[in-house]
Amino acid sequence: MAFLTFYFAVDGITVETKKYAQVFTNLFPQIKIHYVAGTIYDEATEMIDETYLKKEIPEMNGFDNWPLYK
Repeated sequence: MAFLTFYFAVDGITVETKKYAQVFTNLFPQIKIHYVAGTIYDEATEMIDETYLKKEIPEMNGFDNWPLYK
């Protein structure tokens, strides 16, 4: 199961993703959870379970943060 977004920070998206990840983990204990984003801010890591894979893909940053936008 992968959750993809522009970024994970201390915000509503990260809070909701945490809830969904916990539900899927409870329903399917062997499931692998992946957090994939353009940026995963340091403050978000305490809201992401340490057993989940975290991957940053800079090209996924929102338009304002995308280096090629300008």
